[in-house]
Amino acid sequence: MLNDEPPLAVETILFSSSAVRIGMFRCGVDDVNFSDSGPIQNHIFVFPRTSVRIRHDGGESFVAGPNLVTLYNRRTVYRRSSVAGQPDFCDWFALAPDILLEVLGERDPRVAEQPERPFKRAYTNSSNQVYLRQRRLIAALQAGWADPLQVEEESVAILRELAGPESIRPNLSSKSARERIEAVKELLATTPGQPRSLRQLADSVGLSVYHLCRVFRKQTGYTVHAFRQQMAMRQALERVADGDDLLDVAIEFHYSSHSHFTSRFRLTFGAAPSEVRAEMSQSPRRFLTARSFRWDEEACARRASS
Repeated sequence: MLNDEPPLAVETILFSSSAVRIGMFRCGVDDVNFSDSGPIQNHIFVFPRTSVRIRHDGGESFVAGPNLVTLYNRRTVYRRSSVAGQPDFCDWFALAPDILLEVLGERDPRVAEQPERPFKRAYTNSSNQVYLRQRRLIAALQAGWADPLQVEEESVAILRELAGPESIRPNLSSKSARERIEAVKELLATTPGQPRSLRQLADSVGLSVYHLCRVFRKQTGYTVHAFRQQMAMRQALERVADGDDLLDVAIEFHYSSHSHFTSRFRLTFGAAPSEVRAEMSQSPRRFLTARSFRWDEEACARRASS
C-alpha cells in the first residue's frame, strides 16, 4: 500500500488511488522546504521541469533537470540546492510497492533481493516519447479529466519504459571526471539555448575535447550536442504549453526562424508546437486517448520485432 501522509504545502496531489499517486512539487528557493523537504514517503520516480542539484545521504550530488528522471526509495533522505537561482518544479509518480516491484523485477531480478530499495540508482534517462507522454498525462489531470483506470495504466506503462535496457547507465571509474561532467551539465542546464563550442565546454572544466566527448557520453548516454538540444527542446515545450509566442520561443532558444524551431520541435516530439499547445489547453481526453494508445501500439510492435 502507499503511505498516505498529508502533502507538503508546496505539493499538489493530482491523482490518488490504491495503486498510483501523482503529484506536483513547486518549491521556490526561499521556501523553508527547498533545501530539505523531509524523507521520501513512497518509492517515487520524478520528472524535473527545472534544474537543481540533488544529493542523497551518502551519495554524490548531481544535476537533476528535464533530461533525467530522478528515483527515490521510500525513506530516502536528500538535500537540494539551486542551480542559478532556479526553483524546484517537478512532477512525481508513486506506484504501490507490489506493482513497482513487479515492473522493475521483470527487467532486473536483483530487485527482489532488496525490496525496500527497488531503485538501484539515483536517476536514469528518459526518451523524448516518455517525457512527452508524462507531460500529457499531467496536463490531462490538471485540466480536470481523469479516468482512474487509464491513469493507472499510463503510470505503469511509463515506469515500464523507464525500466527498459536503455535506462541502464554505465558507471564512471573516475570521480574527478564525473564531477567535471556534472559541472558541464550544470552549465548546459543554465543556458540550454546558448550556442557553445566543445572547446569552450572542455576548457571550462579542464578536460580535452576528446575526453569530454567520450566521458560525457559514457556517463549520460547522450552526446554533448544531443544533451543540450534535448534540454533546450524540453524547456521550449514548457513555453509552448504556456502559450508563449512561437517566434519569441524560437529566438530565445537561438533558432534561426519560426519554421526552423517548428521543424526541430516536430522532429523531437513527433508533433508540431501548435498541436501540442492545442492538446494541452483544450482537449486532454482526445490527446491522451489517441496519442498514448497509438504510441503504446508502436512500442509493442518494436519490441515484438526486436
